Amino acid sequence: MHIPMTLVEQCSHYIITLSESAERTNFADDRPTYCAHLAAAAVILAKMEMGAPWEEVQELVASERRACGWGYLSGDAGAKAEQEFSEFAAAVNAR
Repeated sequence: MHIPMTLVEQCSHYIITLSESAERTNFADDRPTYCAHLAAAAVILAKMEMGAPWEEVQELVASERRACGWGYLSGDAGAKAEQEFSEFAAAVNAR
């Protein structure tokens, strides 16, 4: 039986994926972008953990979506991180 992840778990999974993808990427130019997205994800996670108003969390996710665009990270590692964010953002919007 598959137990759905909570949003906190999903955000944590996205952060781990970003971190692992940053370590694996062969595209040095992407590393500052990974760091920026890791920082943004950490703020989102902290806001959720601290019980910030949900609208604030949604706005942070929307802002990160605007910053990401499509194809913002190179290679397979980047595609995996993009997919994780897309799934997390969809879950946030569905709540």
